[in-house]
Parts: sequence; structure tokens; C-alpha cells
Amino acid sequence: MFHDQFAGLTGYIRKILFNEECAVYIHETGLTAKGAKHFLPKKMEEKVLKKSKVILTNSYWNREVLKEKGYESEVLYPGCYPANKLSESRERLVLAVSTWDSGRYPELYGEVAKRVKGKFIMAGHWARKDTMDEFMSKYGKYVEVTGKISEKELNELYSKASVLVRFGFDERGPGMGVLEAMGYGVPAIVNEGLGSKELIRQGENGFVVKDVDEAVDRINEILENPYRFSKNAWETSKQLSWENHTKKLIELLSKYD
Repeated sequence: MFHDQFAGLTGYIRKILFNEECAVYIHETGLTAKGAKHFLPKKMEEKVLKKSKVILTNSYWNREVLKEKGYESEVLYPGCYPANKLSESRERLVLAVSTWDSGRYPELYGEVAKRVKGKFIMAGHWARKDTMDEFMSKYGKYVEVTGKISEKELNELYSKASVLVRFGFDERGPGMGVLEAMGYGVPAIVNEGLGSKELIRQGENGFVVKDVDEAVDRINEILENPYRFSKNAWETSKQLSWENHTKKLIELLSKYD
């Protein structure tokens, strides 16, 4: 089993040379990309997919895209490690977690931070220092930016946070921060452009929102009573534990024996 189309080249070669069967897990398909620079990667991905006995992917959104291109696939969400118990001391803390660059539109989080009734922390590495510096010059008084942090530090933030916010822009994968946060009982606010919208039960473990204005309203709603959403978020994460992920993987692969 290969965990993206590029690693799947090995399976493609072994299928040709030794007739070995393989599975490939697609996090993001490049089949919809346009422009000459994408011609060779797309052709490579097509060859890998055609030689794969099983295609797995991380969202129903991705599955639909693959189906439109002529490839059937099975959905298997990534897993997480749910906390053993829920934190009983939530702070009025709004958390955003990602690898930050201009393509993540960090200014949207800055605009949210101006209006939420709590502390706002953006955690994670920034791809370019100048992007971070420009952001901080505009929004530094509203947002705490951690930069790269350890897993232990991040988990401590998840334990304290009342809500996580994550915007996506045609990102069909779930965004691992959403799963990780739910593992600590943190409800999530996401938009339609992120694959993890499929994990949200509206008004129960979070909200799917249309824009920044709605995000601010829903965040402030959660901040008033985070415990109302916390258990539901935690229960969602338990369904998506790595243990359950493994069981589902074995089940899906067994269908093709």
C-alpha cells in the first residue's frame, strides 16, 4: 500500500515487473490541475491509478473528483488519538493550526481575531518569515502567533482551547488539525472549502460556515458554552481513532482479495 500517487510509482513498477497487486491512498488528486506544468504529474498519476487494485481516499469530495475522472475509490478518513478524558478547564481560547503561507489566507484569521470574544492563537510553522512579519504588522495586537511548536505544546493548547477554526480553499483533505482538536474535545468551525466539513454535525460538534461573519458569530456562540459541544467533538474523534481506521482499512482491503 502506497500513501500517495508519487510513492505509488513503486507499486506501478512492481505491477509491471512482478505482477504484484497494490493499493494507493490519495490525499489530494492532481487530475483536476490545469496548465502545461501539470501534464507529466497528471499522466504519472493516471498510470499509477490504472495499475492499482484498490484506490483509497480521505474524503467523499475527493472520491467524487476521482469518479468524474473515471476512477472508483473507497473513502477512509485519517485517524487521530482521542484523549483519555476531556479537559474540565477550558479557556476562552480560539485556536487555528496549520502550516502557514499566503495560500492559507492568514488575513482571514486576523479579521476573525479582531471580533471574537476571547484570545486567538495561530499555531504552526510559517513557510516564509516575510509572510509572517507582514501578517504580524497588521494583526499582531489581535493574534498570538506561536511559530513552530512541539507536539507536547500543541496538545496543551488543544487541552485548553474552546474552539478551533480552519478555512480551506478547495482542500479536499480533512485538515489534520481538525481531527486532532476533536480528539481533545474541541469543536471545529470550518468552511465549505475544506474536506473536514464532512465530519461536522451542524450545531453538535461544530459548524460549517459560509464566511468570516458567520464564523465570528458561531465562534462567539461556542465561547459562551464550550462544554455543550465538547463531548460531541470527542465522540466524533473516538469514531475516527487510528484503531478504528486500521479496522476499516482491513475491511476495505479484504473486499478486493
